[in-house]
Amino acid sequence: MQRTAEIALNMRVLNRKLSLILVAVTATIAIAGCKAEAAATPEPTATPRVLPTSTITETSARIFLIAPKGDYQEGWADLTETSSGLRVVLDVAPGEPFTQPAHIHSGSCEQLGDVIYSLENVVGGESDTTFDDVTLADVATGDMAI
Repeated sequence: MQRTAEIALNMRVLNRKLSLILVAVTATIAIAGCKAEAAATPEPTATPRVLPTSTITETSARIFLIAPKGDYQEGWADLTETSSGLRVVLDVAPGEPFTQPAHIHSGSCEQLGDVIYSLENVVGGESDTTFDDVTLADVATGDMAI
């Protein structure tokens, strides 16, 4: 009978240990699940910025410029057909005191291709270039990026 009492006592101790282990494992899974759930929930984001609208007519275009990789400069490219040719005026801010190259490339901002037209360098946020024998239609057709 004493042996049965010892076995019963050992079984209660074992059951208690197993219960504590089960509680610890359950708590660990619950905590890990909450962390995974929190990580899966996207952080609230700011309201998307509304960018100015670019415009184009038969003889002029006003294109909003913004760097594709989050650089801090943005501004405008004004393209106008004149009697002298196509005039391209860039106005970007903030203007830098050093020379910045500017071009019209084939392709898109995300995947720039070759330089099609080299523009006057941007200095202090401004550039002004006129191309002889180039029309707005020449640069407005196809994929091009400034």
